Amino acid sequence: MDTHLLDHLKRTADAIVAVFGSHAEVVVHDFSHPDHAVVHVAGNLTGREVGAPVSHFPFRIVKEQGDDAEDVLGYKNVTSKGRVLKCSTVFVRDDEGHVVGCLSINFDVSEYMRLNAVLAEHVEFSPVAETTRKEFHTTTFPETVESIIDGIVGAFGKAPSDLSKEDRLKIVADLGKAGVFMYKGTVQYVADALGTSRYTIYGYLRETKAEPADSTAE
Repeated sequence: MDTHLLDHLKRTADAIVAVFGSHAEVVVHDFSHPDHAVVHVAGNLTGREVGAPVSHFPFRIVKEQGDDAEDVLGYKNVTSKGRVLKCSTVFVRDDEGHVVGCLSINFDVSEYMRLNAVLAEHVEFSPVAETTRKEFHTTTFPETVESIIDGIVGAFGKAPSDLSKEDRLKIVADLGKAGVFMYKGTVQYVADALGTSRYTIYGYLRETKAEPADSTAE
């Protein structure tokens, strides 16, 4: 491998590890001498040292693809100590397009995986609690009722025109459980939110056996 190219790769390897710290390792391979192809190691995740033979993975790719070897980015590897690495192998070519080495980048994601598991646990909510308990923070009482209605209707993720009768019945039943129909004027608001008439909502209420506060006034 050309001296200037090798120097450039070494400095690049050092720069990567300087940014990502102890979680990173970058290994420079010179394929001129496969038995001791490792010519530079920045960081220490795999225990490799200068003078080690070429890694099996890049060697196999070059063996199969020759000078057409394609870079492999973001693949998973596991060390002998069970550490999970996110890796990329970038092949290096000379001026004539021949593969002369590679830059192997390894990043230890083991701690991030553990952190991800912890975060997932702490932001997970009980499905039952989600459907039975919703709290709305508003400034006025009517606004609270409207927020409850908007929240339950919005949870379906559909435009009013796309709601089936079953959807509307479920919404009305949920609103009944939330107690919104005890307040006068709610029926019309729900009708507007669902894109239907208040008489249709009264029909749904009868089917779900909920009783609106304004049933006698309408």
